[in-house]
Amino acid sequence: MTDHSRWSAPDDHLGPDGYPVPRRWDGDARASLAVVEAVAGATGREPTELPVLADAVDTDALDALFRAGPDGRRPPTRLSFDYAGVEVQLRGDGRVTVEPRGSR
Repeated sequence: MTDHSRWSAPDDHLGPDGYPVPRRWDGDARASLAVVEAVAGATGREPTELPVLADAVDTDALDALFRAGPDGRRPPTRLSFDYAGVEVQLRGDGRVTVEPRGSR
């Protein structure tokens, strides 16, 4: 089983649609790893059971886009894309939201 201990979510509960509430990843994790772990947690699958993230998004660009600066802060960025049958939204403040595709 995957250790999701780096994740925080209020009461770690599910939202009304059955998907976890938005989570935050810690400052040391790469955005690409945060996406895989969030989708695995939201869908009940192991990260190794998911499609290769690089087939959905350029992982080097994703990591660079959300890399913290010298002051430890990430840029105020927002990015949404489809991956593994869900919609993923990342924000520069560290929030990762996973929702069913087309729910917006």
